Amino acid sequence: MKNRYIKIFVIGCLAILFYNGCKPKDCHDDGTCAEDYRRMPLGEAKNYLYALPGSYWIYKNTLTGDLDTQTCTGFICDTIISKGEDLAKYITIEYERIRKTSFSSFNHLEYYDETRGYNASAPRDLETIFNRWSGGNNIQPFFHPFIINTNTGNGASTTTCKGLDSALIIQGKLYKNVAIFNIDLDGVVEINCKHPAIVTTYYWSKDVGLVKKTIKDCNYSWELIEHKIIK
Repeated sequence: MKNRYIKIFVIGCLAILFYNGCKPKDCHDDGTCAEDYRRMPLGEAKNYLYALPGSYWIYKNTLTGDLDTQTCTGFICDTIISKGEDLAKYITIEYERIRKTSFSSFNHLEYYDETRGYNASAPRDLETIFNRWSGGNNIQPFFHPFIINTNTGNGASTTTCKGLDSALIIQGKLYKNVAIFNIDLDGVVEINCKHPAIVTTYYWSKDVGLVKKTIKDCNYSWELIEHKIIK
């Protein structure tokens, strides 16, 4: 009889241990919960935007024949850590950022380019939004992923993805994987275009950058005729 009670006791202890071992542990009970850590690399977008100082692009005006050499004068690609809290959950976001400065020989302007950051307290889906500042104005002439008819904007203008051409010939040269964006109100100054509301289309080629900019209201384009990319 005594041995029977001992067996029942042992079996009961084993059952309790088995139950506790299989029961999911809640990390909030003992404070071992890890932060939600997210990595946001630039990915494919990086191939369209990366160019070190000394890189240049020479564009030809299809109406006047004028040339514009845009030279990269500054470039930084770094990793930023953003910490925050969203819906009572601690979040850490690690994201890549590109900042670039270039100078236009024709418009006599500097362009300040930067990929948009991520706020861990207001997380958004993985995407790359490219901002360009010039003369106090800001536009977003590029974003990724390339989903047709998706939009981004800065409050004053809207940028729409019009598609991705696998191959496009410009000034007799072939460019591949060309992403196309429309801007309904382009604030970047064109010194020989006096139209008050400039509608433009930007063409970006993988491993090259901007290969064409069409200013619809002034009936001309800037088309790439020569370039040198340093990576």
